Amino acid sequence: MTTKVNHSELSDSAKLILAGLTAQPQRALSLYGVLSGRQTASTVFSGMEQGNLRLYGVTPRLSRGDFENEVAALMRAGLIAQQKAGLCLTDAGAATRSADTTFAAALKTFRPDYGVQAFLPQFYLAVQTLSELSYGNHRYRPAIADLHVQARVRWWYGQLGQETAAAVAELTTLFTALDQQTADTLAGQLLAHGYSGNPEASTNELAIELAGCALLAQMSPTQSPHWYQLWGGRQPLLSQPMQQTVSEFNAGASIEQIAQRRRLRVSTVNEHLQVAAIFGAPLTFSRFYPAAAKPQLLATWNAGQHSYRELLDVLPDLEFMQVRMFQIEQLRGMQHAQ
Repeated sequence: MTTKVNHSELSDSAKLILAGLTAQPQRALSLYGVLSGRQTASTVFSGMEQGNLRLYGVTPRLSRGDFENEVAALMRAGLIAQQKAGLCLTDAGAATRSADTTFAAALKTFRPDYGVQAFLPQFYLAVQTLSELSYGNHRYRPAIADLHVQARVRWWYGQLGQETAAAVAELTTLFTALDQQTADTLAGQLLAHGYSGNPEASTNELAIELAGCALLAQMSPTQSPHWYQLWGGRQPLLSQPMQQTVSEFNAGASIEQIAQRRRLRVSTVNEHLQVAAIFGAPLTFSRFYPAAAKPQLLATWNAGQHSYRELLDVLPDLEFMQVRMFQIEQLRGMQHAQ
């Protein structure tokens, strides 16, 4: 028995689950990993296959228990279904998702590499600092207690020098470019000299972060250089060890050499390279599999056989990493074509 559900009755977490699913089944844990930003090769490859990697890390504080509760509720409502290969969207779920145009439009502003969760505390404190010091008040209580955030904002304010008025003008321009609801959502979170936020503003965490994404989408080093400097531009999605692996591989080192030099397992280096490739790092894919194997792999792929097992059945002597990197190469090509 299912219960009819209006999209307005769904939680944000439930809406995100609907946004991440299609009629093609996906393992529940893989979807959870994408939404919460788990950086494993299996998670991000699943997101790449399903086309929901755009939602990577959109809700990093979502617990697995809460996710499972939302999944169970959506299944009871008939909006998603459990198949042998994983969760999939039902026709009712697709209709419910399509009806919520406001949420879909807001979600389009999200980009994993914006780093909005890290930026917003810096932004709040920067606005407060700019406001209080412009009034000569050096004894205000910082809106953000985090010492790293305070150090970042202190550095940023020092870089402003005599250009505080320019920073204020840029901020006004940025807010003017936002729609009214988004601007009100962000402004309601701010503290400034003589202003303690708007008690009627949204306290919805996801709405606030998506409003922050809309703000970041307006920033550029030419039109808003001071606030762009605070942000720092799009953030790397790869960890520092992963970036180092990519650098060494592109410099000509083999996977085995990288593992030996840094005392890593070969499987760890493979993991680094898979994640890096999925997130778009420049890699020479031809180094991962024999050139003689590519024509047959391509023929199999072009025939619609895309799974690891289907590709391996054609060339059983290939190793997992060879097949997986071929899959990533083809999926990247398809995404670029779109």
